[in-house]
Amino acid sequence: MCRAGRSIPAHSLLPRRPSTSSATLSARAGHREPQIIQRDEAGDRTAGFIRGLLKRVVVYQFHNTSLTARIRGKHPVEDNRLLKEDAANLAACLYRISDTIYDAGQASDGMLRFIALVTLLLQPQDALPAVLILDEPELGLHPYAIPMTSLL
Repeated sequence: MCRAGRSIPAHSLLPRRPSTSSATLSARAGHREPQIIQRDEAGDRTAGFIRGLLKRVVVYQFHNTSLTARIRGKHPVEDNRLLKEDAANLAACLYRISDTIYDAGQASDGMLRFIALVTLLLQPQDALPAVLILDEPELGLHPYAIPMTSLL
């Protein structure tokens, strides 16, 4: 590469590794690593509250509905109190609710995602985590089902 008649080595264009000796670690392009753990351990009450809240966050995603996905597999019927993050125990949760045996292998991808989403949203309040994050809940849903589901 040439700039104003000088040759610049290609490796000088790559981002440099951050120095671990600095107070905050660079995570590239002007971003910094969060210091919430260190601040919590130093006694910062706000950092402690936020860290405690983040520990209780559960992220649900029902994207993988392939033939080998856990949502289509067998799961112990006793594990039915709270729906797993990937809906691996969907059949067990549905059995607890209705005493009917379900075979997820017979359902379409969109139907599995819809049933998992509705099962999650209709669980008892005390069974749900403090913070619930749904990763692309509209994925695979019929456009008409999206507003209907949002009412739950």
